Amino acid sequence: MLAVAVLLTGCRGDIVVGADIDADGGATILLEVGVDAAMLAELDALGIDATGELEAAVATEPDWEVERQVDDGGLRVTATRAVDGVAEIGPSLAALSEGLDAADPAIRLDLEVTRDDDGVVALRGQGRFEPPGRPAASLDDEPLGPDADDLAAATAEAIDASFVMRLPGEVATHDASVRDGRELRWDLPVGEDVAFNARSQAPGWWALVPLAVWVGAGSALLALLVGLVWWLGRRRGGATTSTD
Repeated sequence: MLAVAVLLTGCRGDIVVGADIDADGGATILLEVGVDAAMLAELDALGIDATGELEAAVATEPDWEVERQVDDGGLRVTATRAVDGVAEIGPSLAALSEGLDAADPAIRLDLEVTRDDDGVVALRGQGRFEPPGRPAASLDDEPLGPDADDLAAATAEAIDASFVMRLPGEVATHDASVRDGRELRWDLPVGEDVAFNARSQAPGWWALVPLAVWVGAGSALLALLVGLVWWLGRRRGGATTSTD
Protein backbone atom coordinates (compact mmCIF):
# COMPACT_ATOMS: atom_id res chain seq x y z
CA MET A 1 0.00 0.00 0.00
CA LEU A 2 2.79 2.42 0.87
CA ALA A 3 4.58 1.78 -2.42
CA VAL A 4 1.44 2.83 -4.29
CA ALA A 5 0.50 5.67 -1.96
CA VAL A 6 3.80 7.49 -2.24
CA LEU A 7 3.29 7.83 -5.99
CA LEU A 8 -0.02 9.67 -5.61
CA THR A 9 1.03 13.25 -6.30
CA GLY A 10 -0.35 15.79 -3.84
CA CYS A 11 -1.50 13.17 -1.31
CA ARG A 12 -0.27 13.06 2.26
CA GLY A 13 -0.09 10.48 5.03
CA ASP A 14 1.59 10.12 8.40
CA ILE A 15 2.73 7.38 10.74
CA VAL A 16 3.29 7.84 14.48
CA VAL A 17 4.82 5.27 16.83
CA GLY A 18 5.38 5.90 20.52
CA ALA A 19 4.43 5.47 24.15
CA ASP A 20 2.65 7.27 26.99
CA ILE A 21 4.17 6.60 30.42
CA ASP A 22 2.10 6.82 33.60
CA ALA A 23 3.40 8.20 36.88
CA ASP A 24 3.11 4.75 38.49
CA GLY A 25 5.41 3.19 35.88
CA GLY A 26 2.80 1.66 33.62
CA ALA A 27 2.69 2.63 29.96
CA THR A 28 0.66 2.49 26.77
CA ILE A 29 2.29 1.98 23.39
CA LEU A 30 0.65 3.29 20.25
CA LEU A 31 0.76 2.97 16.49
CA GLU A 32 -1.15 5.58 14.48
CA VAL A 33 -1.66 5.77 10.73
CA GLY A 34 -3.38 8.68 9.01
CA VAL A 35 -4.16 9.50 5.39
CA ASP A 36 -5.65 12.72 4.05
CA ALA A 37 -8.83 12.91 1.99
CA ALA A 38 -6.97 12.95 -1.34
CA MET A 39 -4.94 9.85 -0.57
CA LEU A 40 -7.96 8.03 0.87
CA ALA A 41 -9.99 8.74 -2.29
CA GLU A 42 -7.17 7.56 -4.56
CA LEU A 43 -6.64 4.37 -2.55
CA ASP A 44 -10.38 3.65 -2.54
CA ALA A 45 -10.43 4.04 -6.33
CA LEU A 46 -7.61 1.48 -6.56
CA GLY A 47 -9.45 -0.90 -4.25
CA ILE A 48 -6.81 -0.59 -1.51
CA ASP A 49 -7.88 -0.52 2.13
CA ALA A 50 -5.61 2.16 3.62
CA THR A 51 -5.56 0.66 7.11
CA GLY A 52 -7.04 -2.82 6.68
CA GLU A 53 -3.78 -4.69 7.17
CA LEU A 54 -3.02 -2.73 10.33
CA GLU A 55 -6.42 -3.51 11.79
CA ALA A 56 -6.22 -7.15 10.74
CA ALA A 57 -2.80 -7.52 12.32
CA VAL A 58 -3.70 -6.06 15.70
CA ALA A 59 -7.04 -7.88 15.71
CA THR A 60 -5.11 -11.13 16.24
CA GLU A 61 -3.73 -9.71 19.49
CA PRO A 62 -6.50 -9.26 22.09
CA ASP A 63 -4.48 -6.71 24.08
CA TRP A 64 -4.63 -4.17 21.28
CA GLU A 65 -7.45 -1.65 21.00
CA VAL A 66 -8.21 0.03 17.67
CA GLU A 67 -10.00 3.33 17.06
CA ARG A 68 -10.96 4.72 13.64
CA GLN A 69 -11.61 8.43 13.23
CA VAL A 70 -12.75 10.24 10.10
CA ASP A 71 -11.59 13.85 10.01
CA ASP A 72 -12.06 16.31 7.12
CA GLY A 73 -12.57 13.44 4.72
CA GLY A 74 -9.36 11.68 5.78
CA LEU A 75 -8.94 8.64 7.97
CA ARG A 76 -6.90 8.06 11.12
CA VAL A 77 -6.53 4.68 12.81
CA THR A 78 -4.92 4.42 16.23
CA ALA A 79 -3.91 1.12 17.84
CA THR A 80 -2.93 1.11 21.53
CA ARG A 81 -1.81 -1.55 23.99
CA ALA A 82 -1.02 -1.30 27.69
CA VAL A 83 2.26 -2.72 29.02
CA ASP A 84 3.13 -3.42 32.64
CA GLY A 85 6.30 -1.35 32.90
CA VAL A 86 8.62 0.97 31.01
CA ALA A 87 11.10 -1.85 30.39
CA GLU A 88 8.56 -3.41 28.01
CA ILE A 89 8.29 -0.33 25.79
CA GLY A 90 11.45 -0.97 23.78
CA PRO A 91 10.83 -4.67 23.03
CA SER A 92 7.13 -4.05 22.31
CA LEU A 93 7.85 -1.32 19.75
CA ALA A 94 10.73 -3.27 18.21
CA ALA A 95 8.36 -6.20 17.73
CA LEU A 96 6.25 -4.10 15.35
CA SER A 97 8.88 -4.55 12.63
CA GLU A 98 9.77 -8.19 13.34
CA GLY A 99 9.48 -10.53 10.40
CA LEU A 100 10.15 -7.84 7.80
CA ASP A 101 13.12 -8.00 5.49
CA ALA A 102 15.46 -5.16 4.58
CA ALA A 103 13.39 -4.11 1.55
CA ASP A 104 10.12 -3.76 3.46
CA PRO A 105 8.99 -0.30 4.62
CA ALA A 106 9.09 -0.02 8.40
CA ILE A 107 9.83 2.14 11.40
CA ARG A 108 12.62 0.31 13.17
CA LEU A 109 13.23 1.24 16.81
CA ASP A 110 15.96 0.24 19.27
CA LEU A 111 15.06 1.75 22.64
CA GLU A 112 15.93 1.46 26.30
CA VAL A 113 13.52 3.03 28.78
CA THR A 114 14.26 2.95 32.51
CA ARG A 115 12.58 4.25 35.67
CA ASP A 116 14.33 4.75 39.01
CA ASP A 117 12.91 4.54 42.53
CA ASP A 118 11.97 8.23 42.48
CA GLY A 119 9.91 7.80 39.30
CA VAL A 120 12.47 9.51 37.02
CA VAL A 121 12.22 8.07 33.51
CA ALA A 122 15.15 8.00 31.08
CA LEU A 123 14.99 7.21 27.36
CA ARG A 124 17.84 6.48 25.00
CA GLY A 125 18.09 4.71 21.69
CA GLN A 126 17.58 5.32 18.00
CA GLY A 127 15.05 4.90 15.23
CA ARG A 128 14.92 4.78 11.47
CA PHE A 129 12.14 5.11 8.89
CA GLU A 130 12.86 2.71 6.05
CA PRO A 131 11.04 3.35 2.74
CA PRO A 132 10.01 0.57 0.34
CA GLY A 133 13.17 -0.91 -1.13
CA ARG A 134 11.55 -2.48 -4.16
CA PRO A 135 8.56 -1.98 -6.45
CA ALA A 136 5.26 -3.39 -5.28
CA ALA A 137 4.77 -5.56 -8.40
CA SER A 138 6.76 -7.63 -10.87
CA LEU A 139 6.26 -9.36 -14.21
CA ASP A 140 8.22 -12.50 -15.08
CA ASP A 141 10.40 -11.82 -12.04
CA GLU A 142 11.22 -8.37 -13.39
CA PRO A 143 10.29 -5.46 -11.10
CA LEU A 144 7.71 -3.00 -12.35
CA GLY A 145 7.69 0.65 -11.36
CA PRO A 146 10.21 2.96 -9.72
CA ASP A 147 13.50 1.78 -8.27
CA ALA A 148 14.51 2.03 -4.62
CA ASP A 149 15.89 5.57 -4.89
CA ASP A 150 12.71 6.87 -6.52
CA LEU A 151 10.58 5.13 -3.89
CA ALA A 152 12.64 6.69 -1.10
CA ALA A 153 12.24 10.16 -2.61
CA ALA A 154 8.49 9.68 -3.11
CA THR A 155 8.10 8.39 0.44
CA ALA A 156 9.86 11.45 1.84
CA GLU A 157 7.52 13.65 -0.19
CA ALA A 158 4.28 11.95 0.80
CA ILE A 159 4.73 10.37 4.25
CA ASP A 160 5.65 11.99 7.58
CA ALA A 161 6.90 9.61 10.26
CA SER A 162 7.60 10.39 13.90
CA PHE A 163 8.30 8.85 17.28
CA VAL A 164 6.54 10.29 20.33
CA MET A 165 7.06 9.81 24.06
CA ARG A 166 4.95 11.30 26.83
CA LEU A 167 6.88 11.40 30.09
CA PRO A 168 5.25 11.09 33.54
CA GLY A 169 6.97 14.17 34.98
CA GLU A 170 8.25 17.48 33.68
CA VAL A 171 10.95 17.17 31.01
CA ALA A 172 14.45 17.65 32.43
CA THR A 173 16.52 17.11 29.25
CA HIS A 174 15.73 16.06 25.69
CA ASP A 175 16.90 16.24 22.07
CA ALA A 176 13.43 15.93 20.49
CA SER A 177 12.35 17.86 17.41
CA VAL A 178 9.31 19.28 19.23
CA ARG A 179 8.33 19.53 22.88
CA ASP A 180 4.71 20.11 23.94
CA GLY A 181 4.56 20.05 27.72
CA ARG A 182 5.49 16.52 28.75
CA GLU A 183 5.17 15.15 25.21
CA LEU A 184 8.28 14.85 23.04
CA ARG A 185 8.24 14.22 19.30
CA TRP A 186 11.16 13.20 17.11
CA ASP A 187 10.82 13.52 13.32
CA LEU A 188 12.01 10.46 11.40
CA PRO A 189 13.33 11.52 7.98
CA VAL A 190 13.39 8.73 5.43
CA GLY A 191 16.52 6.58 5.58
CA GLU A 192 18.22 8.49 8.41
CA ASP A 193 19.20 7.23 11.87
CA VAL A 194 17.73 9.43 14.60
CA ALA A 195 18.98 9.33 18.19
CA PHE A 196 16.58 9.60 21.14
CA ASN A 197 17.68 10.97 24.49
CA ALA A 198 15.34 12.29 27.17
CA ARG A 199 14.96 12.36 30.92
CA SER A 200 12.05 13.39 33.10
CA GLN A 201 11.89 14.91 36.53
CA ALA A 202 10.26 12.90 39.29
CA PRO A 203 6.47 13.24 39.04
CA GLY A 204 4.72 15.12 41.85
CA TRP A 205 2.84 13.15 44.47
CA TRP A 206 -0.47 14.27 42.98
CA ALA A 207 0.37 12.48 39.74
CA LEU A 208 0.47 9.18 41.63
CA VAL A 209 -3.11 9.55 42.88
CA PRO A 210 -5.48 7.50 40.66
CA LEU A 211 -8.00 9.45 38.61
CA ALA A 212 -10.89 7.71 40.40
CA VAL A 213 -9.68 9.13 43.71
CA TRP A 214 -9.60 12.67 42.28
CA VAL A 215 -13.09 12.20 40.85
CA GLY A 216 -14.38 10.90 44.18
CA ALA A 217 -12.75 13.73 46.11
CA GLY A 218 -14.16 16.30 43.69
CA SER A 219 -17.66 14.85 44.01
CA ALA A 220 -17.42 14.89 47.80
CA LEU A 221 -16.21 18.50 47.79
CA LEU A 222 -19.03 19.52 45.46
CA ALA A 223 -21.60 17.85 47.72
CA LEU A 224 -20.11 19.65 50.72
CA LEU A 225 -20.29 23.03 48.98
CA VAL A 226 -23.90 22.44 47.91
CA GLY A 227 -24.81 21.47 51.47
CA LEU A 228 -23.06 24.54 52.87
CA VAL A 229 -24.88 26.86 50.46
CA TRP A 230 -28.22 25.27 51.37
CA TRP A 231 -27.50 25.59 55.10
CA LEU A 232 -26.46 29.23 54.79
CA GLY A 233 -29.59 29.96 52.79
CA ARG A 234 -31.83 28.46 55.46
CA ARG A 235 -29.97 30.31 58.20
CA ARG A 236 -30.38 33.65 56.47
CA GLY A 237 -34.04 32.93 55.87
CA GLY A 238 -34.54 32.12 59.56
CA ALA A 239 -32.76 35.30 60.67
CA THR A 240 -34.96 37.44 58.41
CA THR A 241 -38.15 35.82 59.80
CA SER A 242 -37.07 36.46 63.42
CA THR A 243 -36.36 40.14 62.72
CA ASP A 244 -39.77 40.67 61.11
